[in-house]
Amino acid sequence: MIKIYKDEFDSAIFHKGVFRMVTSGSVIAGQLERAIKGAKADLIFYSVDFDNKIIKVVEKLGFNLMSIRNTYKLPADFFSGNVENRQLLSDLNLRVLKHSESGLAFGKDEVLNMANIIGVTSRYFHDALIRRIVARKIYIAWLENSLYKHYADEAFTIVDPASRLVGLITLKIREGSGYIDLIGVDTGYQNKGLGRILLAKSVAYFKDRNIKDVYVATEGE
Repeated sequence: MIKIYKDEFDSAIFHKGVFRMVTSGSVIAGQLERAIKGAKADLIFYSVDFDNKIIKVVEKLGFNLMSIRNTYKLPADFFSGNVENRQLLSDLNLRVLKHSESGLAFGKDEVLNMANIIGVTSRYFHDALIRRIVARKIYIAWLENSLYKHYADEAFTIVDPASRLVGLITLKIREGSGYIDLIGVDTGYQNKGLGRILLAKSVAYFKDRNIKDVYVATEGE
C-alpha cells in the first residue's frame, strides 16, 4: 500500500509542494514511481523502515536524501529513573505548569527564542537549500500549533517569576503510544537539570494514562 498526501502546513512555509508518503507491505518500484510522479512533489517526507532499494527508486526520480529521522522507544527503566526535582525548581525560583491548565500565552520573542534553541540541531537549520528564515518559521509555527492549536495533546512549560518561558516539552498520544515531540530549555538555564524535570512530568503524564510505550524521534544526518 502506498499513501501519499500534501502537507499543507509545510507547503505554505516552503512555498513548494511538500508531501508525506507512507508505505506498508511489499512495494513495487513501478507503483512507487507512479505515485510520486502523480503527486508532483518538490519535497517528500517518507515514513518507512530504512530500505535502500526504495531510496534508490526515489533518487532515480531526481530526489536527494536530505536526512534520516530515527524513532526510538524509551526503555522501561527510563520511567523509574525520572523523578521531578522540586528543590531545584525552588532554588531557581521557577515553576512547572501544565499548559492546558495554565492559560498562559507567551510573547513572540519567547517563542522565537525557543524555536532557535530547539531548531538549531535540526536538518532545517543546516541544509544549504533551506534559508534560515524559513527554518525559523517552521519551528515557530510548530511551537505555536503545539501550544495553541492542539497539534500536541499536552505540553509542560517552565516559567520564571515573571511567567516568561524558560523551557518546555510537548507530548502526543497516537494509537495508544506516547510521543515526546519538542523539548527545549533556555540557554541561561541549561545544564541545571531542567530537561530531566520536563521528562519527569512527561513520564507522569503518560503513566497516568496507562501508556507504556513512549517514543522520541531525532535526526540522524
